[in-house]
Amino acid sequence: LEPSVASRQASGTMLRRTALRGVRSRGGTARWGRAATVRQLGGPPDNTTEPQVSGAYGPNQPAALAKVNATPRYASGPTTFFRLEHCTDAAECEIGVVGVPFDGGVTNRPGSRHGPRAVREQSAEHIRPISQAGVSPFELARVRDLGDVVVQRPFELVAAHREIERGFANIYEQNTASLAVGGDHSVALPILRALSASLGEPVGLIHVDAHADTGDDYLGSKFHHGAPFKIAVDDGVLDPLRTIQIGIRGTLAERDAWAFSYSSGMRVCDIDEFERFWTHDPTLETLAAEIRRVVGDTKPTYISFDIDVLDPAFAPGTGTPEAGGLTPRQAQALLRAILKLDLPTIVGADLVEVAPAYCSGYVTAFNAANLLHDMLCVLATSVAKRRGTAVS
Repeated sequence: LEPSVASRQASGTMLRRTALRGVRSRGGTARWGRAATVRQLGGPPDNTTEPQVSGAYGPNQPAALAKVNATPRYASGPTTFFRLEHCTDAAECEIGVVGVPFDGGVTNRPGSRHGPRAVREQSAEHIRPISQAGVSPFELARVRDLGDVVVQRPFELVAAHREIERGFANIYEQNTASLAVGGDHSVALPILRALSASLGEPVGLIHVDAHADTGDDYLGSKFHHGAPFKIAVDDGVLDPLRTIQIGIRGTLAERDAWAFSYSSGMRVCDIDEFERFWTHDPTLETLAAEIRRVVGDTKPTYISFDIDVLDPAFAPGTGTPEAGGLTPRQAQALLRAILKLDLPTIVGADLVEVAPAYCSGYVTAFNAANLLHDMLCVLATSVAKRRGTAVS
């Protein structure tokens, strides 16, 4: 098992990490240059304090993980994301998978507060460590299930967002990247606030969704799951010129519902344009090139994935389903095309809006768990590149 942080410090084997903030100029302004653009984690995970074994979780993983991998998936003990070791100290890992069971920002159908539990169960039962693309994120980075960011005041939206922001600020203070599972999409706002504060600059965004989520006031509140990215831009934590939105579709309450996306300079790839990319190139590498053009490869970028981008045939368990969406195969192709970009600047991600009560089986959470693993591959690859570890 993992030794305590105190014992690791005492033995001189504590992972050396530098700040997540990038290089600062003499004037104190954060900047990301080619030579030292992203945080350096100081070296690969130290392996001298715990027994190691080779196996599907890789030679650099603790024996506890390999032991779990050797256990039948239906009898693997307490349920965690991907059957990972659970810990409560973000300093123990490079990537923390975190549940955010909050849906106080929904405008119609609640239930995504149960999303993290459902995705945990499906990931623990069905997901093996190595992806179709041949990547094992658990060999690239030290990954742990950090549990849930539990909101103590769920009935007061602004206060709840502050609690979520504090929870993620605590993670980023340990220079740990986060992979969050919501929860409704309003939780992306406090996560982005905490992340931007830790970096000292706004982030870019790869946003995959049926909805642009750049709306404004709705029934007396500007804080809801249809508006997080407008508020993030207004707050200065999201750079709209480095934001691309993919899969946007569906009926609208107002013709200009997503006008802010266009007026602020975001790159919007609606479902019709996505279909053209897919028809021309099913690997979606052409679309990935457009993603790189927008977000660049020298400044920090966040990925936010709403499960409702999938067609309701594959994700009926969500708050705001829209007909005519992506298939799981298309969503996997998109994430794997992003993986092939080999960006060193992906600093966090979330997958949101899984509401299992609207699903007659487990198909939504199952598809979400599979896509979450692909997202973890992207994030772990980026972490490994920042650390300086070669990725095969």
